[in-house]
Amino acid sequence: MNKKLENIYENNKLNLSNSLKAQDDISILINNIISYINKTEFYIVGKIKICKLISSSITNGNINNYFNIKEAGIGFHLFDKNGFSIFVSTFDLNMNKIKALINNGMNLLKKYNKICNDPNKNIFELQPIKARLEKKSNVDIDKINSEKFQRDFLEFYNNLPKENDISYSIGISLKNIDNFIFRSDGTDIYYNEFYSIITGDLSISSNSKASIYYKIHKFGLDILNDKDKLEEFLSLTSKNNKLVKDLSLAENVDGGSYNLIIDYALAKGLAHEAFGHAAETDFVENSILSKNGIFNKGLKVGKSFLNIIDESFDNEWAYTPFSDYGLIRKKVYIVKDGILNNGLSDVFSYKKAQTELTGAERSERYSDIPIPRMSNIRIELNPDFVYKDNIFNKNFNEIKPSEILNYVLENKLFKNDKDTLLLSGYSGGQVDTVKGNFVFNCQAIYKVENNKIKIFKPSVFSGITLKTLDSISFGIGNLKLDAIGRCGKSGQSVNSSGGSHYFLGINYNENIIIGGK
Repeated sequence: MNKKLENIYENNKLNLSNSLKAQDDISILINNIISYINKTEFYIVGKIKICKLISSSITNGNINNYFNIKEAGIGFHLFDKNGFSIFVSTFDLNMNKIKALINNGMNLLKKYNKICNDPNKNIFELQPIKARLEKKSNVDIDKINSEKFQRDFLEFYNNLPKENDISYSIGISLKNIDNFIFRSDGTDIYYNEFYSIITGDLSISSNSKASIYYKIHKFGLDILNDKDKLEEFLSLTSKNNKLVKDLSLAENVDGGSYNLIIDYALAKGLAHEAFGHAAETDFVENSILSKNGIFNKGLKVGKSFLNIIDESFDNEWAYTPFSDYGLIRKKVYIVKDGILNNGLSDVFSYKKAQTELTGAERSERYSDIPIPRMSNIRIELNPDFVYKDNIFNKNFNEIKPSEILNYVLENKLFKNDKDTLLLSGYSGGQVDTVKGNFVFNCQAIYKVENNKIKIFKPSVFSGITLKTLDSISFGIGNLKLDAIGRCGKSGQSVNSSGGSHYFLGINYNENIIIGGK
C-alpha cells in the first residue's frame, strides 16, 4: 500500500480492516459534520467512499504486477441560502481538517459565489432518506493473502487451453466500495458494492495481426473459487483461440451499407454511447435530443416497438441503488414505444432540461463531482417484434454465426434484397452527441457467400444515431444484459453494463456504413 495512504489511515484512526468498526467511525464523523454545519447558514451534501482494490495480470506466464490499494476520502457540496454552491474534497478524514476545509469553502462562497456557478435551490426541495443496504460478501478482501492469491491466479493461467502461436495476457481485479451519503436535512445512506472480473487478451502478430478481448465477471469477490465462472472463461478461451486464428487469415469486408445483425454487446454500445450520453441532462442544450435548449420529450426516435431503458439491478456490475446526492435511482424509460420520454437527470439540471428528477448522479471517487450517468442500459423491443424460436433457447456463447445468419435469411426477416452482415463483439468507439454521429468497432464480421459462412476482419460500424435507431427492425432471443465495461466522462470512469435481445436486426440504411477495404 502507498505509505502516504497508510499514514492517513493511522491519523484518521479508521480501522479499515474491520468493516463494521469503520462504519461506526464514519457514522460518528458524519454526525459531527452535520452538527457543525447546522450552526452555520450553509447546507451540505456529502459522500464518503472507502475503496479497496486487488489486481494482478499475467502475460505469457509471467506475473506483471500485483496491486493492493486502499483509499478513503470525503467530497461535499456546500450551498449558501441562495443556492450557490462549491465542491471540495479531501483524503483526510480527521474532523479538525474537515472543519478547516468547510470554513475555507464557506469563505470562498461568500467572496466568489456569483462566479462559482448559477444558483440552484433544487437541493432544498428534496425529502430526507435514511437507508442502509449492506451486502454480505463471502470473502473478506482485507484477509486475502497476496502470495496465495497470486499462486492461485497463476495456477488458473496454467490451466488455460493455450496454443503456441498465440500470445496470452489475462488480468484479474477485485474491488470493494463502501458508500456513505448524507445531507443537512438528515439524509443518511449507506450501501456497499463488490465485484470481481477476469479479462483475457489473445493476439497473433505473425502474418496479419489479430486480437480478441473478452471477460467474465460477478457481483462477488470469490471469482477465483467460482467453478462455473472459471469454466466459462476456459470455454471462451478455447473458442477465441480459433477465432483469433481465423481473424489473422481473414480478408476485409467491402465497405458500404448492408442489412445488419448486431449482437447484444454491440447493441449495448449503441444504446450507451450513441444514445444514453445524449440523454444525460447536464449537457442537454448541446444534445441531439434537445430543442431550444430543453429535453425534446415527445420526439420520435424509432419504430413504435422500440424502448431504451436504464435502471440499476441488484447484485450486478453497475449496481447503483442511490445517487451520490442521496436520491433513490429510478428506472428510466428514456425511449418508450419509439418516443423520447425521459432523460437521465441530476438535481442541478433536471428543471433546466424540463425533465423528471431521476437520481442519475454518479461519481468514481470521493473527489469527483457527481454527474448524470447511466447504469445498466438496454434496447428492448415489444414482444411482437422479437423472434424466440427454440434454436435460441441456449447459452448465448453456444449460438453459432451460421445459425443466426441462416435463420434470418431463410425466414426473410429483412424485407429487401440487400446483403446481410453479422457484426459480433464490441470493442469501443466514439460518439458526437451534438451532431448525433457514432463510430464503433466490432470484433468480427460474418457473411454468407456461396452458401458458406465467411469470416472477415473487424471493421468500423458508423452512422447517424437517430437514423440507426429508426432502422432497428427486429430482435432475436431473450434479453441479455451482462455486457460490461467502464464509462468515461468528465475525467472520471464508472462501471457500466447493459445489452438487448441476443441479436438486433438493423434494416439497410445508407446512413449506416461498414468501413471495409
